[in-house]
Amino acid sequence: MRVLALLVAVAGLSAPTSHLSAAEKPNVIFILADDFGWGDLGCYGHPYARTPNLDRLASEGTRFQQFYSTGVTCCPARTGLMTSKFPATYQVYPGNGGFGDRVTITDLLHRNGYRTGHFGKWHIGPNTTDGVYGVDTVFVDKEDEPRRSRTDDRGRDTPIFDEAIRFLEENKAGPFYVNIWTHISHHPIDPHL
Repeated sequence: MRVLALLVAVAGLSAPTSHLSAAEKPNVIFILADDFGWGDLGCYGHPYARTPNLDRLASEGTRFQQFYSTGVTCCPARTGLMTSKFPATYQVYPGNGGFGDRVTITDLLHRNGYRTGHFGKWHIGPNTTDGVYGVDTVFVDKEDEPRRSRTDDRGRDTPIFDEAIRFLEENKAGPFYVNIWTHISHHPIDPHL
């Protein structure tokens, strides 16, 4: 199973890709770490942060070193990533009003034969049902709900990763696209060492 560690360019997906077989379409797992600075990882030169798993992912995947973000906080970053539209151009804050009729990356991928899933924080509109924005499976773990997982030694976002892994196992034949948007960057981390 080929998996792209990071979302690369998907602009070409507006053209039909139905001529490609499932094996030729890459699977995409997109982990969003909003409110997270580019220099917060060891692989980007942080002087003391230990991020071995992310460093390994960067060494085996694609590292982006020149880019712009549509926002440094959650909703603007998510809006730009999902729609490629500058968030300030929406008349209603997308976290409350959604994207209207704007086509999203998940819409494009779904139309091109991908199974799509979203797991974790939403903050891109009030509708969180399966099928919205072309997302086949939506699992939203609200910020006030992860308290139930704080007793799990695996961490506060355990339900998000459990559901995402279930989706990956069910759709491993591909192609698939998955958003995994955790709460980790928004709350203190108390690791069990």
